[in-house]
Amino acid sequence: SSSSSSSSSSSYGTTRRSALGNFLLGGTSALLTTAASNPIQPASARATLEGYNPELAATSPTSGQFYFPTLTPPFQHRATYRYELGRDAWALEQLLVFANVTATVRTIVIKMEDGGLWVNGPQWPTGEYCNLLNELGQVKHIVVPCNALEHKVPCSAFVKKYPKASVWITPGQYGPFGTCGLDMNSCSMGYRVDGVLPVGAPSKTANVDLPPWSDEIDMRTLYVSLPENAGPVSEAAFLHKRSNTLITTDAVVYVPDEAPSIFGTYFDENAVQEPGFWPKSVLQAVFLPLRQGDGPTDDNRWPGYGAIRGRLIRAPILRAFAGEY
Repeated sequence: SSSSSSSSSSSYGTTRRSALGNFLLGGTSALLTTAASNPIQPASARATLEGYNPELAATSPTSGQFYFPTLTPPFQHRATYRYELGRDAWALEQLLVFANVTATVRTIVIKMEDGGLWVNGPQWPTGEYCNLLNELGQVKHIVVPCNALEHKVPCSAFVKKYPKASVWITPGQYGPFGTCGLDMNSCSMGYRVDGVLPVGAPSKTANVDLPPWSDEIDMRTLYVSLPENAGPVSEAAFLHKRSNTLITTDAVVYVPDEAPSIFGTYFDENAVQEPGFWPKSVLQAVFLPLRQGDGPTDDNRWPGYGAIRGRLIRAPILRAFAGEY
């Protein structure tokens, strides 16, 4: 996990999420306002992070920052930051650290009309994460929005914490952490699943089960079969009808001007301030080459970073393999 942009479920510069309080990069969730009265801006337009203020992030470290086992670091002190996005929406953010890639991964939470919570792309349920979530209301619905490992793997642990919530997943899940084809007949995720999101646009006239939240949140699911890949690629985009807000995961990326505050919970402050730390983190997270140039600014020294910084863009890797979709 988002265009009111706040970083995926699928994901700040190396934050993947949305503009009304989300950042994207590397697989986080994004939140985008799609007010019909505002014309679509050109791809080169600067994004406006409406209402985003990192200093107002809610935390609860004394509730506990440990969960075992997680797929990737942080292992001991896994911090969670909660951002209020407005429009009855929030983002819960954790860090993803893998080899030379560091990014934020976000859960997008929407409060439904009955007061229950719709949780898109849940992350590892540490005490802090669950406390920040429970303060918002009762978890009623859980969604796995894509088949990227960082967004699907924590769901098993999360479902155990919230066993009464409905669980819907995107098709095309594969690998050791659960499999699912295009329907429930092929679903074996290791936890209860109530339904599989339909590919493309859902139809109430077709013989397809729709989620209980489909009257409030519309959806479109991209499914791309790659013959030479280990499995397909899938991601669902959602539209919260009441607020006219688009929610994505890895399909949209926003790159802020500096590392998000949560980076300081894992990295030494001197390391985060080191020249090149943030540009290199961004480029590695979006799979762009570390090509260097000359000049006094980061934009000059890292032209790839300069081309995407401060902009909402379609994820480069998505353009590479699914550009025609």
